[in-house]
Amino acid sequence: MEAALNPLSLIQEVDVKLVSETLTKVKSLQATLKSILVDGHDYGKIPGCGDKPTLLKPGAEKILMSLGITSSYELIEHTEKFEGKGFFAYTVKCILFKNGQKITEGLGHANSKEKKWAYEFVNEKDLPEGTDKSLLKKKVFNSNNGTFTKYEVDADVNSKANTILKMAKKRAQIDAVLTVASLSEIFTQDFDELEPVEEPTSKPTVDKVKEDIKSTPEYYCADCGAGVTPKVYDFSKEKYGRPLCMSCQKKGNE
Repeated sequence: MEAALNPLSLIQEVDVKLVSETLTKVKSLQATLKSILVDGHDYGKIPGCGDKPTLLKPGAEKILMSLGITSSYELIEHTEKFEGKGFFAYTVKCILFKNGQKITEGLGHANSKEKKWAYEFVNEKDLPEGTDKSLLKKKVFNSNNGTFTKYEVDADVNSKANTILKMAKKRAQIDAVLTVASLSEIFTQDFDELEPVEEPTSKPTVDKVKEDIKSTPEYYCADCGAGVTPKVYDFSKEKYGRPLCMSCQKKGNE
């Protein structure tokens, strides 16, 4: 049986000067990244979620582009039941790469039992026959004709499968981005930026999104930030030493 490692031995081996320099660089990078983000668009405070600003999807994408980081996604597990009112649950992994080398990963999960998707308010006339409305949660709405009451019922989530899957992907991306340069010190995870979209979805629609998640990593031009295909990425890396879109390649040849 191996002897337990003495924690003091780890401290003795630490290069304190190097640690100090690294932390200084991290703080500098954090400040630089936050300076390029726009409050209310790339990040913002969500009521009821504390004082720490929430990193939103546009901000996460801007950070990846600024650092020249690419991402790929993997559908870890999923449950899909299209029968009745449906049930959908997805867990997605986001993997971040720098110059082809994996640097970190994040996980995101979303399911139709979350409050934003699990329930909806309907008019009394739309309640199932025989429903005891006295047992239901109700909400009063205002209109030009006065007030009216709606009742909370289990939602039909078959129309929301596509949105739920995209939410899991977004959460995975933000989870991964927050580990870069210890950004979780200044931002928190976001769960409310993507609102449900009431659009018809079906199994083929969800299958297409799942296939998109399995697609090749996204690549960006090092000069202008435009997206580039894997073929253009490989060509420019070999010829110019960095990823460049076709337009920036032409500029370099002029």
